[in-house]
Amino acid sequence: YTRDNVRESNAHLVITVEEDKTFWDWLTGKRKFTSGRIHTAGNIQLKYGRIEARIQVPNPANGLWPSVSLLGANVDTVGWPNSGSMTLMQMGSAEALQLGQANSRVGSAIHWERNGQAKSDSDEFNTKKDLAGGFHTYAMDWTPTSITTFVDDVPILTKDISESACPNCDEFHHSYFLILSVAVGGTFTGITNAGDVTASFPAEMKVDYVKIFDNGHT
Repeated sequence: YTRDNVRESNAHLVITVEEDKTFWDWLTGKRKFTSGRIHTAGNIQLKYGRIEARIQVPNPANGLWPSVSLLGANVDTVGWPNSGSMTLMQMGSAEALQLGQANSRVGSAIHWERNGQAKSDSDEFNTKKDLAGGFHTYAMDWTPTSITTFVDDVPILTKDISESACPNCDEFHHSYFLILSVAVGGTFTGITNAGDVTASFPAEMKVDYVKIFDNGHT
């Protein structure tokens, strides 16, 4: 990730993904991509609340992985997954690519630790819209008892994190910071060989706004 790939344009925050065609790693045969990531660690952190982001994603077909997520603010001291993490929005999954739904399928996920192992819960929703064709609203409502994510007010994932339903979910009851990023390839996309990435470059994720609301528990 590079600072040069994050800029402001026409009142939007823009994360640009590019391929460096002057680069070729002769040892590994890999291509080089640059992208950007913004996080609010040490600046803006929250415990519970409603997070809402209005975003136009790049076309995620064949290798791009745009996402908005939250990571436990104590990650530097306890590590992941003990810190917990929550993905409000992510696109470009291997299943979506296989089904021809890369532009319409959006997913959410949460991760935590139990008995020394990483645990997770995730879900995806096919909106049947071209999410890369315009701005859409992605949101998360996080309370002491539940986490629910949305795309244009339609629920994606709901998780009961109350003590009775999830007794080992302490990770979801402390402060988190926000991360906005666009990755290239990876296990989520099912594309782990740089040579198989066929996404169009440059690609842009445009962020109109990110808002945090007090939902009565914040």
